[in-house]
Amino acid sequence: MNKILYLLLTLVLLSASASFAQEGLVDNYLVTSQNDTLRGSIKLKGDSLLILKARGIKESYTVDNTKTILTEGKKYTVENVLGDKKFLQEIVTGYMSLYRFKNFTTKEKFFFKENDSIYVVTENNYPGLISFFLSTCHQGSDLTAKRISRQYKYNLKSMIEFITVYNSCKGNLNDQIIRYQPEKDRYDIILNAGSDMHQLKMSDKNEDYSGASSSNSVGYILGLSFGLINKTEFSIRPGIRYTMKEGSFTKLPVGLNSYTSVDIDFKLRYIEVPVMFRYTFTQKNIRPFVSLGPYVGIPLFSQVKRTPYRFSYPDSFEKEANKMGISYGYAGGAGVYFPKILRGLEVQVNAERSFYEHDYDLEGLQSTSFKVIFGFTLN
Repeated sequence: MNKILYLLLTLVLLSASASFAQEGLVDNYLVTSQNDTLRGSIKLKGDSLLILKARGIKESYTVDNTKTILTEGKKYTVENVLGDKKFLQEIVTGYMSLYRFKNFTTKEKFFFKENDSIYVVTENNYPGLISFFLSTCHQGSDLTAKRISRQYKYNLKSMIEFITVYNSCKGNLNDQIIRYQPEKDRYDIILNAGSDMHQLKMSDKNEDYSGASSSNSVGYILGLSFGLINKTEFSIRPGIRYTMKEGSFTKLPVGLNSYTSVDIDFKLRYIEVPVMFRYTFTQKNIRPFVSLGPYVGIPLFSQVKRTPYRFSYPDSFEKEANKMGISYGYAGGAGVYFPKILRGLEVQVNAERSFYEHDYDLEGLQSTSFKVIFGFTLN
């Protein structure tokens, strides 16, 4: 029995050592032009400069004193592109190689390399390049430019397929150094909670109460949004939320005579459906974003209380006038997304303009809101 326990312990230790060794292979490092290997945290600052942080010390390295980089599972080598040295990520290497570069400050760029020649691949020249290379292979003899454009799209997946076909027709197999894992879009569910500081006002549409405004009030928001949370830039964020707003107007003049006025107090509960268009600035640990979009709301509950002076409302009017219609509006804001805090935390500040459908004395009711919203990723 003791021998079995000893054997199991040995296997566990060996497994841990193997795992540690594998982690060491993918650990962040760079190889200098003098073939020295330096390990630490690496942050690319464009395609020709990086910052290495090791033991609390930050050092800058350029393409002139660096040969190879491995960071976050991506391998970069220094290549000469049209006379300029650049860090390019290896995707496929072989008779023809495929490189790319994507950083939070740049758009995605692609490069082909055959022998010592590097071709910058753009969306415009991509079909022509493929047609040129495939024309030297029997596979490309019957391919028209239109057919090539349809078969090989301008994206990384199609480019990998093309490189594989081309290398194969040249009698070579790919030597893929680092297997590329496409960055998948994640449709996340975010719980939103926050406060709403608002002021209600009557527009010029209301002839009796034009320009009347209430004091500032604070409500709350609770809801869900569905978003694209990744390292890309643009996303659409539909959602659903429950909002609460309250307000009051005191001694509003009524168009009967100079002695008549009314106080109006109301509570509004709405189910709203916002659709926000968002741009996220891609960074590693902190991702700022800006957003803008419309919304529409359906009244879940509305209570309107009127206190008249020197006159009274008929019961039939009270029943009709208490009913609020739909609301609609638009919002814009900015915030910060923290991918590594609580599985994804975001904090945003929004300014919102809302309009409410209502007849008679609340005609032209609108509100201006200032919202502070916290988002917590659930999945």
